[in-house]
Amino acid sequence: MSDVSDRVRLREMEVLSKAHYTLRRATFDWRRSDGAWQRLSRESYDRGHGAAVLPVDRARGTVILVRQFRWPAYEAGYRETLIEAIAGLLDGDDPAACVAKEAMEEAGVAIRNVRRVFHCFMSPGAVTERLSLFVAECDAAAPRGKGGGEKSEGEDIEVLEMKLSDALAMAERGDICDAKTIMLLQWVGINLASFANSLYPSFMKLTVTKPAMKGLDRMPAKAAASMMVRLERIAADPFAPHPSVETMKGWKDAFRLRQGDWRAIYQVDRAADEMTVVTVDVRGSVYK
Repeated sequence: MSDVSDRVRLREMEVLSKAHYTLRRATFDWRRSDGAWQRLSRESYDRGHGAAVLPVDRARGTVILVRQFRWPAYEAGYRETLIEAIAGLLDGDDPAACVAKEAMEEAGVAIRNVRRVFHCFMSPGAVTERLSLFVAECDAAAPRGKGGGEKSEGEDIEVLEMKLSDALAMAERGDICDAKTIMLLQWVGINLASFANSLYPSFMKLTVTKPAMKGLDRMPAKAAASMMVRLERIAADPFAPHPSVETMKGWKDAFRLRQGDWRAIYQVDRAADEMTVVTVDVRGSVYK
């Protein structure tokens, strides 16, 4: 790949609108392949960069998707709600942290073994956004958070769990017509075996109890996602030293993870190869 900066001369950049995101018009010269310079004008819509994730439950053969209303699709004549992968704008977050937060916020699911498979422009002729697309593992049978998205942002999200084969068939029929979602479904369909055996640590099974999930629901979404990311990292090697983790006195193989004013209590069952998050609560309320 070659840098084409020497073929572009920006002449003017106008901001046409900043009502919600930013619409700009650029006037520039482009040096064509024959060496001649051509004056061009193009508009671009800047809404920042984003990330999306497809959670996969390999044991059940299912994926987690969401369904929601999209005005631009409706404006274009599409009269159904869209089935999509979980997604959101970065808003300054790391892409992996973003999808962990969005998975909890939109679908109420905790994800692990997060792997970026694409970093792509979705509509480069008009939109500056570049998406980081991830696949991740989840336990779809585990207790879930409330999900549904942020009502204050107008989100009204339905959570769907379906067989991967059914989702792929829906994409083929056109019932799933969102590009990022189709890309992720097809990637998993082609690469599921290699994803299952990818070069990641051997995780213990991470179980989150209903009381712990209720505690995560009470946390700010970003903090809850950060807590889950830390717990997932601990599950890779629960008995290794970890920052902000201390042993619970009087408990067998039990530990407390500190994060700001919040505490997560978890127990490790060596025989079952399982790590269970017992509770998540504000410091001092329980298990002082």
